[in-house]
Amino acid sequence: MPRRGRSSRRMCIYLTGQIQTQTIGEANMTTGNSRTLLNTVEGPKGKAELFEVVDGGPQPVYEVVCGGTTQSFKSMGEAYITCGELSGTKT
Repeated sequence: MPRRGRSSRRMCIYLTGQIQTQTIGEANMTTGNSRTLLNTVEGPKGKAELFEVVDGGPQPVYEVVCGGTTQSFKSMGEAYITCGELSGTKT
């Protein structure tokens, strides 16, 4: 039987030579849908945010939000590189 309610989780992310442990978002366990902020990349061109979106499908989708536009990617790596390009920071 699926769990009901809300849950938060902890995640270790290895980026730019550092391990960062942080609490990342909340998931709605009733519907299985969640949108979790994984990272924010800031640079001379602005700020880009990387989200993991789980909608009950077999794989999550990764979204990059920068300057009011949203781009979707199948891999977190491609999305993270795009964050760097959009913000003007090498990732």
